[in-house]
Amino acid sequence: MRILFHADVAHGQAAAVWRCRDLLKSAYGIELMLPDNPDLPAGVDFALVHSLVEDWWKKLENGPVVCLERIDGAQLSAPVRKFIGHPNLRAVIKNTIYADWNFYNLAPWRWHENPIRASIAGHTTCQYDLLPANQLITPEQYAKLKLGFSFAAYPHMDSIRHPEPFELSQPRPYTCHFAGTTDYGAEMGWLNWHRQQAVGAIKKLRDHRTADANICYNCREMQFPKYFATMRQSEFVVSPWGLGEPCYRDFEAILSGCMVIKPDTRHILTVPGQFYRIPSIERCICKPDFSDLPDIVANVGRVSIGDRIQWARHVAEQNSTPAIAGRLARIFKGAVK
Repeated sequence: MRILFHADVAHGQAAAVWRCRDLLKSAYGIELMLPDNPDLPAGVDFALVHSLVEDWWKKLENGPVVCLERIDGAQLSAPVRKFIGHPNLRAVIKNTIYADWNFYNLAPWRWHENPIRASIAGHTTCQYDLLPANQLITPEQYAKLKLGFSFAAYPHMDSIRHPEPFELSQPRPYTCHFAGTTDYGAEMGWLNWHRQQAVGAIKKLRDHRTADANICYNCREMQFPKYFATMRQSEFVVSPWGLGEPCYRDFEAILSGCMVIKPDTRHILTVPGQFYRIPSIERCICKPDFSDLPDIVANVGRVSIGDRIQWARHVAEQNSTPAIAGRLARIFKGAVK
């Protein structure tokens, strides 16, 4: 099998695929090539196109396409949603997928906006409206969405995605860790509120060993070496939702041996498939306004260090080059049936 890969392989998502190319060829007989020209030459089975490529959907006119979706969250970019029914679009590789296909037909298009807005309004329920009919996703189209890898496979995770992911020192000097932006701009007021609530709740933990150095208002201000070092010294990582529900932080935390305090994200499928049901996350599900953060920190039963090691290793193994290559090979072979 020969596949043309239209992508900038320096990009994190594309790099995770590109590093599998040697194993794909030796173990599965799949040759992944960068194109010399935009056309699909004879002898090539299909094009693998990163949706960051401008007008990527035009390649559907030339033959079969597998799309590497640029959006990290479970939601779909507008072109993927528009063309997912096209017969030449054989599969869409994603990091995260909604467990229930109906979620793709709810408004707003970022599902987690609903519980956050409900929390802002002080209500426990909210109504959902269907998207315009021409954007509805069918079960057959949903079946084209395939999990390839998670955030744990991105290149910047290489330093912690290894056999012994974290030090075993206990107790850890810091109780809570958070580094992230709290301002996504005026149009994202609901998300700004949610993340500001997280920072505010952390600051109220005055009776716990929380260091100001572990609260950063913009993730770009904390470089990776310091970021990972302080995370490995923390018991809990507070992980609010962002533009999507999952994020790098969730996987960085598990690979660093931390408990993850996060709103309920069990409706998300990622790699490994039951990631948001592991004890280090499921025991620490919080409210969207983080009002129960002190209770979680004070009362949640700690997961044993043995369990943390087991899950860290499992996450690392599921996002290793052999595991990703095997998953991609199944997707690629299914695309040419």
